[in-house]
Amino acid sequence: MPSNASSPLQEPNFSGSIDMNSTPRTLRKIAYGFQLDANDIRAENNELKRKLADLENQQAGSKKKNSGATEETDEEQDRNELVKNLAHKSVLMCWLWLRMGAKTFSEQVDPEYSPLDRFDNTKGKVQGELSDLLELLPPQLQSAECMASSWLRRQFIEEMGVQRSNTAYRLRRQCGPSIFNCSAQDLALAIQRDKLFRERNGWLESAGSEGDGSGEYSTWDVALLHDDTYQGKFDRKSIFLNPILLRIFAALVRGPSAVEAMLAGLPVVAKGETMATKLGLTRTTAGAIAGCAVLARWVVSPDGTLQSKGLISSINYQKLFDTYLKYLLTGLDTKKATVNKIFQVWDQAIFPATADTGLGAGCAGSNAEQDEAEAEVFADLADDETVE
Repeated sequence: MPSNASSPLQEPNFSGSIDMNSTPRTLRKIAYGFQLDANDIRAENNELKRKLADLENQQAGSKKKNSGATEETDEEQDRNELVKNLAHKSVLMCWLWLRMGAKTFSEQVDPEYSPLDRFDNTKGKVQGELSDLLELLPPQLQSAECMASSWLRRQFIEEMGVQRSNTAYRLRRQCGPSIFNCSAQDLALAIQRDKLFRERNGWLESAGSEGDGSGEYSTWDVALLHDDTYQGKFDRKSIFLNPILLRIFAALVRGPSAVEAMLAGLPVVAKGETMATKLGLTRTTAGAIAGCAVLARWVVSPDGTLQSKGLISSINYQKLFDTYLKYLLTGLDTKKATVNKIFQVWDQAIFPATADTGLGAGCAGSNAEQDEAEAEVFADLADDETVE
C-alpha cells in the first residue's frame, strides 16, 4: 500500500524474529515492517534537509541585505508577506493541494461554471479551486498580469508546501500524542501507527482474505470521523464531530496550548499571536473541516510525508478531501440540519467570540429558540404599565 511525512530518527522496532523455521509469509511481514520504517526515516531526512536549506537561504538573504545588495523595497516585502499569508491560509481553510499546482493561476474562468457542478468532473473541480483562489486573493493580485507572473505562482505554491510541512510536523510530532490520547512512540513509527490505528482509520479487510492482510480503507465508515456514538457505520448525526478533529483544527489555528485547554474542558482562547489572529480567521469553513478529516487519517496512517496519495496506505487523500468537501458544501447549500450543526459545534469550540456569524449560524435551532424567548420577554415588557 502506498504515501510519505515525518517521524523521529529511530531504529526500526517491531516484534518480528527470524529463525530457521520462519515461513515466507513471516519473512514478508518483517520485510514490510522494515520498509515502513525506512520510508519514515527517509522522509525525516528529507524534511531536515529542507529545513536546513530554508535556514541557509534565510541567512544568505540576511547577508545580502546587510551588504546592501539587491535589497527588497518595503513594498516588495509587504507583497511577499501578503502572498505568504494567503498561501498558508489556503492550506488551513480552503484546500490541502491544488490539483493543477501553479497551472491553476493560468486557468481561464469559465463563465458557465456553477458551484453546483463543481464535483461533476476534473474541469469543475479545477474551476472550483480557481473560484476559491480568486475569492482569497485581494484585487491587486487578481489582474491578468499578476496571475500570469511567475513570482506569484512560485511563491504561493512554495508557501503552500511550507504550511503543509508545518502542519505535518505539528500534528504528528508536536501535538499528536495530546490530540490522539496516545504516546509519542505510538506515532513515531509507521509499523506502530498501522498496528494501533488501522481499524479506527476505516480499514476493511477483504472478504475471504483469510488474514493475508488484503483490504482497503473506507471513505465513510471511519471511527476517527465520528463522535463516541459511532456504531461501525456512517452516521450523519455524528460525522465530523469527533473531538479529535476539533483538536486538530485548534492545534493548527490556535496553537498547542489550545489542545491542552480543550482536554481540560477550558475555552479556547488566543495566547499571543496564532495563525487565527495572524490570518484574521473568524469562522470555520468547509475546506477546514474536510482538511482536518483528511489530516486525522493521515497522521495515524503508515504513510510518511503528507502527499495527495499515500505511498504506503494507497489512500487517495485528494479524493477523500473532495468527497468530504462535497458533502459539507451540499449540506450547507440545502440547509441540512446535521451539517449546520457541524459548523455550529466547530465555531463554538474554535471561534466562540464570532460563532454567531458562522456558516451554520443561520439555521441554528438553539438561536431560533433564543430569539423566540427574547421576543416573548420584550412583548411582556410592552404590556407593563407606563409611569406617568
